[in-house]
Amino acid sequence: MAAPRLTLVSALTSYDRLVPGGVCATAPPLGVLTLAAALRDGWPVELVDLDHIWRQSTGCFNTFRELATDRIAASAPDILGFSSISGSYPATIRLAESCSRRLPGTPIVLGGPQASVVDTPTLEAFPFIDYVLRGEADESFPAMLTALERGEQPGTVPGLTFRDGWRIRRNPNSPAVLDLDRRPLPAFDLLAGIDDLGSLPLEAGRGCPFACTFCSTNDFFRRRFRMKPARRLLEEMRLLNTRYKVTTFDLVHDMFTVDRRKVSEFCDVMIEAGSPFRWSCSARTDCVDRNLLLRMWDAGCYDIFFGIETGSQRMQRVIDKNLDLAASRRILHDANEIGLLTTASLIVGYPEETAEDFRDTARFFSDMMRLPNILPQFNILSPLAATPVTSQYWDELFLDEDWTSISENGLEQDAVDQLLIAVHKDVFPNFYALPCHRGRSFVRRVRDFLVHGAVRCSGLMQALYLQTGDLLQVFELWEAAHGERSTAWYRSDAFIDALVAFSETEYSDRDVAVAVTARFYKAALEAKNRPRPVIPRYPREPLLALRPGVHLVTCKGDINAVFKALHDQVQPDSQVMDREVTVAVRSCDFNRSEILEFPPVSLDVLRHAEGNSAIGAVIRDFENREVHIHDFTPAQIVHGIVALLEKKSIVKTLLPDAAVPLASGAGA
Repeated sequence: MAAPRLTLVSALTSYDRLVPGGVCATAPPLGVLTLAAALRDGWPVELVDLDHIWRQSTGCFNTFRELATDRIAASAPDILGFSSISGSYPATIRLAESCSRRLPGTPIVLGGPQASVVDTPTLEAFPFIDYVLRGEADESFPAMLTALERGEQPGTVPGLTFRDGWRIRRNPNSPAVLDLDRRPLPAFDLLAGIDDLGSLPLEAGRGCPFACTFCSTNDFFRRRFRMKPARRLLEEMRLLNTRYKVTTFDLVHDMFTVDRRKVSEFCDVMIEAGSPFRWSCSARTDCVDRNLLLRMWDAGCYDIFFGIETGSQRMQRVIDKNLDLAASRRILHDANEIGLLTTASLIVGYPEETAEDFRDTARFFSDMMRLPNILPQFNILSPLAATPVTSQYWDELFLDEDWTSISENGLEQDAVDQLLIAVHKDVFPNFYALPCHRGRSFVRRVRDFLVHGAVRCSGLMQALYLQTGDLLQVFELWEAAHGERSTAWYRSDAFIDALVAFSETEYSDRDVAVAVTARFYKAALEAKNRPRPVIPRYPREPLLALRPGVHLVTCKGDINAVFKALHDQVQPDSQVMDREVTVAVRSCDFNRSEILEFPPVSLDVLRHAEGNSAIGAVIRDFENREVHIHDFTPAQIVHGIVALLEKKSIVKTLLPDAAVPLASGAGA
């Protein structure tokens, strides 16, 4: 008899991570791919990637559900498994219901972080769900499939929650998977578009020994810290590089740096191999020091996520994070100086948080905003199921239709989702709100002001902070002038216009840094929205053009001198106000921008590129103006500058047989 066909469906993640231009920033579903690799030696496995289908649906939920149901039904599964996360759990439940109607009699199994902690209420509320397999399923899922294949009830499988007549039975937890060295490489070959990805996630280990009151990690991977052997990680990187040409990896582990000895061993192995790959990880600031950060940098680490969680020392004790914030600041400064890209994640909206605690976290955010390699986050607490803080304040949770205010949730929920959430609090608690000191609407508005201000007008926000020492004070004055605004408004260019005008009105007359940065962002927004000439489809000679996302900005005031003063926390010299400068502004990750200053001759070439000039015309202009550098001819100067600017991804040369119109209006 043929083995039953198994279809695994990933959780939808991309719809809550829209980046500029409407493109979804996604990562491959590592958990499902790892499980597929463990199962397919014994059963035929097919993967349905919901993020891929969401992109095909262009963000329409009805179209998405239809496409996903059709795709799942076409796989003709004998057993159907869904992964889950909190933010898209309503979408998963509704898709499972749709599949149960299309595929009657097909057992439906839920797993993943969200289903694992709301297993019993999920089965009680939704009769079309047959099983929930909790926690790590590497060994329990094969055991369950074997029982079903034999026609047996999988009543003894560890970690399984299921119906036994009218009762819901919940088996003891499955043991932690200790020998990660024996886990197969994730089945990336099942993933659509794998060859187009510039980086891949790779499981480095599991388990976090800490017990923060808001975190749900321990409910899934438990507190048993495990790490893959260093040489196994390097071997997997090499295999994936050979297959998919990938050189950048996200080492997935909730707390990669817990065991310093293992991290050092991994760095030694990477350095011995010549540090052939770039990698990122998560860490605690009290589990690293400057020497270890330098070692990680030498081994290829380029990006670290630090969960700081609160800028209040009192709240550090309340939430059982227990970081020394002074030491955390030193580590973040060290990481910034080394050149590591760093995320410093902060959370606000705790029930125990006072106004002063909130202000301390806003100050921590503002201090980190000054450092060029650090991205501070300002998230609103999500009441995740079964966490201590959610259990403690369960009776005080309240429904709020502003779903996006909480960090774990998606951009929107339709009317049916909202009804499910309202009726089944015990299944979807993360869509509810915890009480906090000024109310969640106030916290959301502060978050929007700080985050969108720091990401889109970082220099101006730094200047305001340098002058006032308190961005909450700036926000209160701002909101008094502009009233309450939506998150969508803060994402628009209208916010930049309004912030520039507000800063010029309230602060520019008494602050050089505010005046210059306000001018600069006003000029940058104008440059971003200025239409670009269309490149002819069939030009007669090579053309020079600015790359999408690059703009030339001219304004009165030496912006780079001002930024240096802001970094040093000093007021710039007043003379910088009268110096007109032209800079190239290039879009970077996280919707940030890089400001590049060039010598006058290079700026001449860039101005030509802004108008899509023919390279021959640039050379003739240099000849007419008799531009010379040492013994180089104008043609040699132009070609040399163009080569340098191409290497820096500032300009692009378009040959006659390859030239096509470039997209205009890319963000700066």
